Amino acid sequence: IKSQSAKGLGKVIYARFLPNTDLMDGIKEICTEHSIRNGVILCCMGSLRNVVFEYAKGGENLELTGSFLLGACQGVICPSYPESHLGIHLHGSVKDSEGKIYQGHFAEYGNKVAATADIVISELGIEVIRTVDVASGRLITTLKDS
Repeated sequence: IKSQSAKGLGKVIYARFLPNTDLMDGIKEICTEHSIRNGVILCCMGSLRNVVFEYAKGGENLELTGSFLLGACQGVICPSYPESHLGIHLHGSVKDSEGKIYQGHFAEYGNKVAATADIVISELGIEVIRTVDVASGRLITTLKDS
């Protein structure tokens, strides 16, 4: 177990995404606008017309089209290495028009807002990174080494 503490969260940003906004691009745009490099997505809810869940290395992505209620969504925002870009580690659930629930890790593309999506992001007082774990070969989120 690797842990670190901070005195609290930093600035808090609320935003509303308009129809056809790509969820991940919208989050990155908000973070750039408010200079957030390490943050936490406290909640995100609304509706999506396209959903792409990414599964573990070797698994196929699940791509859905239709009308989806977005709920129970949270994540971490941090630099991603070795690519050196802002990484979004976002998990959540969606429900289709027939009541079937899907959940997973949202892919970096293809998650389009339908009517609206509300999001609350807070700056995180701890430095974390998304990097490839040597032992497993998988992309993980971890504390940045001091």
